[in-house]
Amino acid sequence: MLGADYFEEPDTICKYPIGIGKNTRITQAIIDHNARIGNNVVIQGSNKLPDEDGEGYAIRDGIVVVFKDAVIPNNTRIGDV
Repeated sequence: MLGADYFEEPDTICKYPIGIGKNTRITQAIIDHNARIGNNVVIQGSNKLPDEDGEGYAIRDGIVVVFKDAVIPNNTRIGDV
């Protein structure tokens, strides 16, 4: 997981703040800068996953890559879940 390029002020935080939400599980993944991942998200890479392009992410060689500045909404399931 890469960090944030900046910190948000409390009065400017949107629905999904920079970082990873509560009850979120991430395995076999790369999370780029400033990604916003909601609550109860599961991101699970696996060698058996086909390459795929999704909204804010891609799967390559079984690894999920969440793009810089991506927003992954609450309760999203990505990968082998």
